[in-house]
Amino acid sequence: MAVKSVAVVTKAIAKNKEKQAALKQEATKLAAELKQAKEAEKAKKTAKPKAKAKAKAKKK
Repeated sequence: MAVKSVAVVTKAIAKNKEKQAALKQEATKLAAELKQAKEAEKAKKTAKPKAKAKAKAKKK
């Protein structure tokens, strides 16, 4: 196995940390979007019965 210089290894480690940070940021963003989508879906599901109840109340 070839011996790499400390500078090359340090540079590779720094690059890897940057990639990890970017991936973590992307994962956090996607998790937030997923949570928002789930909340929107939940709100949509609860809005329909409420709208139906209001419509029934108006008819009476």
